[in-house]
Amino acid sequence: MFLIKKDDCLKPCYEKDREKFDKLTNNKIYKFEQKKARNPLHHRKYWGLCALIYDNSEEFSSSENVSDWLKLKSGLIDYIEVTPDRTVIKPRSIAFENMDQDEFSKFWDSIMPAITEKLGCSEQDIKDNLIF
Repeated sequence: MFLIKKDDCLKPCYEKDREKFDKLTNNKIYKFEQKKARNPLHHRKYWGLCALIYDNSEEFSSSENVSDWLKLKSGLIDYIEVTPDRTVIKPRSIAFENMDQDEFSKFWDSIMPAITEKLGCSEQDIKDNLIF
């Protein structure tokens, strides 16, 4: 449920949130986990960056492959024990429901060194050429 603070009150942002909000009982205490909602433009910028790397490198088969590489480089991974002798590394999801904006911003900052090294350019060059 997405809520917006107006003055001293929290109010539902969207109709879907209103429906959930209306199901809450008055005069009951509820505990909510505070997370900053993701910025969809920042997400589009990420995928634009993956496309930029894909277009300028012959190492990757797709933008999704670039995304997995960036997650691996940044350490955004899970370890899955397949057998006692074998562990597989799996890139984590950056889906909106799995990562809030603060977490996504940290991820973004953590991938910049790998990107500038891969493309042989500065962070400013990337910002200037990123189309999303």
